Amino acid sequence: MHISAADVPAQQFYHLLTQTVIPRPIAWVLSDNGKGEGMDRYNLAPFSFFNAMASDPPMLAFAISRKEGGSKKDTWVNLENQRFCTVHIGQVAQHEPLVDSSVELPHGVSELHRQAYELVTHDAHPTPRIAEAPIAFFCELDHMHPLGKGITAVAFCRIHHIFINDAVVKTLPNGRIVVSAAGVDPLARLGGREYAKLGDIFQLDRPTK
Repeated sequence: MHISAADVPAQQFYHLLTQTVIPRPIAWVLSDNGKGEGMDRYNLAPFSFFNAMASDPPMLAFAISRKEGGSKKDTWVNLENQRFCTVHIGQVAQHEPLVDSSVELPHGVSELHRQAYELVTHDAHPTPRIAEAPIAFFCELDHMHPLGKGITAVAFCRIHHIFINDAVVKTLPNGRIVVSAAGVDPLARLGGREYAKLGDIFQLDRPTK
């Protein structure tokens, strides 16, 4: 089958992309609403158009689309106004709260009240992390890059600090830090309502010439 992007409505092409660019990591993003106390201050949402962009400077990026009515999603607004966020890698065991946080609520109404979350503060960063997530990137918005007609924007976020649960990481004698992919057990996104977890993990040697 050959499909021309020009011949397919955007919504249908979205479904094609989500079923063919697989599996996708999920950025579980906590951002600052700018008002409220405790959990009320924070927004939490998952984004699967996401990946690492660079190591120098260390940068993550994820795409945010507008709400159905055309207004900016809360994460988009919060990053433009407050600039800081915490990007988590959620585990398969956290699939229920992660998917639940995709609910669309009015701005300023926190998704954190819908599940039993524990937040852990970081002295050098304005936004906390979710205690249960094995990996958290403490980030600051570098820039927001609008795409096409502005329905979607890509948030480029600079990493200032990384938390990795001690249970999934070790330091080798040569000083190299090694993270266990099996230990992280990340939840991955497919198309529609489908998700995935890691299967067999294997190693390959890269050619030297």
